[in-house]
Amino acid sequence: MHDLCIEEHCPIRFKISNWSFIKDVRKALRFLRVFSKQCFEERKAAIERGDYTPDDILNHIVKMKLENPELDDEVIVDDIIVFFVAGQETTACLLSFTMICLWQNKDVLKRLRTEVYDAVGMKSYLSIEDVNKMKYLDMVIKESLRLYPPGPNTFREPKHDIEILGYKIPAGTPIAMSTYVSSRLEEYFPDPLKFFPDRFSPDAENKITSYTYYPFTLGPRTCIGKSFAEIEAKIILAKIIQRFNFEMDPGQSFDIEESTTLKPKGGAVCTLTLCDSFEG
Repeated sequence: MHDLCIEEHCPIRFKISNWSFIKDVRKALRFLRVFSKQCFEERKAAIERGDYTPDDILNHIVKMKLENPELDDEVIVDDIIVFFVAGQETTACLLSFTMICLWQNKDVLKRLRTEVYDAVGMKSYLSIEDVNKMKYLDMVIKESLRLYPPGPNTFREPKHDIEILGYKIPAGTPIAMSTYVSSRLEEYFPDPLKFFPDRFSPDAENKITSYTYYPFTLGPRTCIGKSFAEIEAKIILAKIIQRFNFEMDPGQSFDIEESTTLKPKGGAVCTLTLCDSFEG
């Protein structure tokens, strides 16, 4: 997150046409770091005063620091930034695509809403235990990740020379692998463009070919935020389904935009109306 990532590891700094962009990135990074430090200090002071503080990720990070004063403050700030950026952008993209898919597949939406009502009714607070009851919700999220993984690619470097399908790859060569491509191949997922959550029913999921579906990557470097992201997305989606009806905007674009993440072009623009059970 420091300027060092631009100065030493990014070749775009050598092109004059990129200098304005680099300046903007530096400014954004400085703001993000100052803002994160401010959030940390304010929450730390509130906890030390004994004020009420919400039971959120920031609270746990600050308490960890208070219990372990030897931890480096800059590393703590790094952690806050990671949750703020990585934990927000990717989950927002996942939920946006899922809302679009549900709107396009009313039968799936109806089944999911029924499960949510059966599992938690009108409960205001949803626990992890509540979320774990909703098996179809889990299937919906997994199918959305299959079609629209927020992080569509992953990269690895082999430690030794390898050969794949006759192609020799020297050690240290960067290799890009795309779960977006592999999870849309007919040979692994019949009718691959169809939004069909039952692909991830317990029996069907066990038959999915290994290394064809990996929205959080695979192996020892699997995304460390996987469980957090899944729980966060499930709780937010369950609350939306529980409380609101929604209609996508007539001008909603169904195109995909790829930048750092995969996202709906222009976002998921919709109108929310309170469900009858929550009116009044």
